[in-house]
Amino acid sequence: MSVHNDPISPADFLNQRIQENKLTAYKLSRETGLPQSRLSEILSSKRRITTETALALSQYFRESPDVWMSIQAKWDINESQKDGSHRVLAHGTLKLGPFANIPCYVLDDSTRVISAKEFSGILQIGTSYANASKLANLLDHPMLKSQKIKDLIKRVSKPLKFINEKGIVAYGYDGNIIVDYCKALLDVRRQTRGQVSKVLLKAADMAEAMILSLAELGIQALIDEATGYQLVRHRDELQNLFDRFFRKNYAAWAKTFPDEYYQNLFRLKAWKWSALSSKRPPVVGKLTKDIVYERLDEDVLLELERLNPANDKGRRKVKHHQWLTEEIGHPRLAGHLYAVIGLMRGQNNWESFYHLLQLSFPKKNEHVQLELADLGNT
Repeated sequence: MSVHNDPISPADFLNQRIQENKLTAYKLSRETGLPQSRLSEILSSKRRITTETALALSQYFRESPDVWMSIQAKWDINESQKDGSHRVLAHGTLKLGPFANIPCYVLDDSTRVISAKEFSGILQIGTSYANASKLANLLDHPMLKSQKIKDLIKRVSKPLKFINEKGIVAYGYDGNIIVDYCKALLDVRRQTRGQVSKVLLKAADMAEAMILSLAELGIQALIDEATGYQLVRHRDELQNLFDRFFRKNYAAWAKTFPDEYYQNLFRLKAWKWSALSSKRPPVVGKLTKDIVYERLDEDVLLELERLNPANDKGRRKVKHHQWLTEEIGHPRLAGHLYAVIGLMRGQNNWESFYHLLQLSFPKKNEHVQLELADLGNT
């Protein structure tokens, strides 16, 4: 019988390093320049190891940053699989009328969600997970007895669980539920002519403000589409993304892709692997473009191709990752890369891995996917 061993947690790994080197969090903070509060939060499993932290720790302990990033990635994947939590593909903040900085996320199954904590706070019900039941109870009203409302109550009672960008368990509601819930509250207020509890009346007032804001955004989007202004807006948004994602000049080369990525790639393709040789067949670069860069963001890849074009022989002056910023670009690359490695570990052949990759990180351009998939099977 096989025994499954959980990977070591980042907290335990850091603690081991501290004990082995007879350090304290205070001394390690002084030696690395990392805030002691950050190290303490990692040791108490309240904070993830970021690229910046991994670089500082690896310099002090004289080892590759991959060691620390791999520990964190393995732990993230293990925790996510253990409790069925979703992973976050993208995150940001929304502004809906008077409500600003609302955390929103795109999960690994493409569900768009808004923070459950923030939503219940907007409705002035509270800001804890326990308030999911309070949200559901507000809809348990004699005026609302349709099957649609019953289904809505069930969905509101169980917000989606996911691991947010800080590595912390969080909960959220599908964006469609938000709209349906707000409409339901307004129905109660209308049908009862406002003769409801103060809590429900206050929540309905906030829901009305959200609905009006959503309607305004919808009209603006329609006007943008009709006038073509969304193209101008898209260019502005892209420029803002590029300013944060790319360096003005490429950086010196530093090992970014861990050997484990290439080992698994060669294993899945049934190719002979040699750790002693850094030379790899050209198809590896094409597969990496497919597996990694094309799935980060379509516009990001196009900008990389512009910044770092291939010459007549198909070679580039530097590696793509040398153009990425430490603040945004490298963390996005590292997060995707280690998620891909996690998918690789669990598969025994190229076909099963690639199928899982397509489901987990689909690309917009389907015909390119098929061409590269065929190329990968040669």
